[in-house]
Amino acid sequence: MLARLVRAGVDVFRLNSAHCTHDQILTYAARIRAVAQQFDRHVALMQDLAGPKIRCGHLAGNAVTLRTGRQVTLRPGAFTGDAEQIPINAPRLFRDLAPGNTILLADGTLTLKVTAATSKQATCRIVQGGLLRTHQGVNLPDLEFSGGAITAADRKAVKSGLEAGVDFFSVSFVQSAQDMKRARRLLRSAACRPGLIAKIERPQALKDFDAILALSDGIMVARGDLGIESDIARVPAIQKRLIRRAKARGRFAITATQMLESMTHQPHPTRAEATDVANAVWDGSDALMLSAETAVGRHPVRVVQMMARIIAAAESEETYRGAAPERTSPITALARAAVDAAMNVGARAILVFTESGATAARIALQRPLLPILAATSTDAVARALAIRWGVEAFTLKPTPQAGDRIAAAETELLERRWCRKRDRIILVTGSLPVHGLDYTIKLIALDPDHPGRFHETLVASDMDV
Repeated sequence: MLARLVRAGVDVFRLNSAHCTHDQILTYAARIRAVAQQFDRHVALMQDLAGPKIRCGHLAGNAVTLRTGRQVTLRPGAFTGDAEQIPINAPRLFRDLAPGNTILLADGTLTLKVTAATSKQATCRIVQGGLLRTHQGVNLPDLEFSGGAITAADRKAVKSGLEAGVDFFSVSFVQSAQDMKRARRLLRSAACRPGLIAKIERPQALKDFDAILALSDGIMVARGDLGIESDIARVPAIQKRLIRRAKARGRFAITATQMLESMTHQPHPTRAEATDVANAVWDGSDALMLSAETAVGRHPVRVVQMMARIIAAAESEETYRGAAPERTSPITALARAAVDAAMNVGARAILVFTESGATAARIALQRPLLPILAATSTDAVARALAIRWGVEAFTLKPTPQAGDRIAAAETELLERRWCRKRDRIILVTGSLPVHGLDYTIKLIALDPDHPGRFHETLVASDMDV
């Protein structure tokens, strides 16, 4: 199944710490790495940290009906709940609750208002009743968790992820920049620093978004909890605004939750879901994430194929091209020049030599309507680029001479059938320890008889000026 999903187009697999043990994380990571190697693909691993997810405990008959207007008591413990008292899995929650707080249950379909609270329990009036099932989620839109987004369980999960060699950690229920600082500290000892993704799903994160963004490698617009804790009518506008601001700072953006939800059970998506996926592409998302559709759904391969089809159709529209980042830096100017040159000379692709991935990432932000082929010397950088829009990464052994490195890249492009003989290629280099390659844009034509030959220098820039 993993092999079929990779063939269908998966670039990143998410491992959910809330549902995986230490041994499972290691096992799943090893399987995915093996499959990726089998297909000669750089497939990234993202480990999702559970964060302070609050749930109801066990209920009598696995479900109870809460009647509007009545009272119910919430308290911690492992007892069996009923319509009058409900167990909650987060004892520290009761330190923060106060009269007037709103509590949402079962994906926001039930609403409670706290009328009295102590450190051991909270009495609530049922504002909107309904059916509550065992282990359903609890959301608190107007309450900031005093303990922050990183829990003791998350710290253990990070150790598992580092041992497994994951490429990204996504931090759940981020409330402030302080949460991302704590997450960064957990990675200090890592030999190869994984990327950090801030999941934006709480109203508090919207207020501190710029500071959160500055400490993150990318963001995830997690529309599930965000749509529960914020006004659902505002979620589409929030999605567009967050993606635009992430691009302006050079960060990648993932759009997630219920993208093709009906395909969890059905073989085809709804028209509204197809439109939602296309709009997320047009908003400027780098990646779109499937959840239940592939984790527990009946048609995991079909849903990936469908999402790939919708993405390709959306990107084929003549009007599709993401807005350029607002900030201008030397590397951004280089990226824009490379894309303009590629379009003007009818290039087949943009070939990027990059050691950190930064140059390829900046070009991806320009959304060129042709492939970005990134050559790097390390597998970790190649996998990190898997989440970037439009980038196909591959590894090359370091060489001291520019011509040798270009020749090796040309051979890879031809062997992988990404390009054909005599195709025009725009070559872009970041700062590399290679004689003759330092922040340049060059036009080359693939010629197997004379590999590595420079044809025309379009731009040569000193990035210190």
